[in-house]
Amino acid sequence: MTTAYPGAVDNFSNPPGATSQDDPSYLHSAQHANANDAVEAIETELGTTPSGDYATVKARLDDLDVTKVIVSATEPDAPSSFPSATWIWLETP
Repeated sequence: MTTAYPGAVDNFSNPPGATSQDDPSYLHSAQHANANDAVEAIETELGTTPSGDYATVKARLDDLDVTKVIVSATEPDAPSSFPSATWIWLETP
């Protein structure tokens, strides 16, 4: 199995404690390969500095204070390259 992340959340099967490493239902090497693929996908999605200037990613996300605003392409000053609705994130005071 390759990872489904970031398109979907993986569903790993954890073998029961007494399962043999060569049990065809829970191949030991496949368990490692699946976990490795998932970790690599997460690292690829987040990049090398997901926390930016913050101590943690959680701190960075917690600091966001945003409001969604829709800009319509039908407004006279809207560039023609705008799709019919574009999401723009603005910081709120």
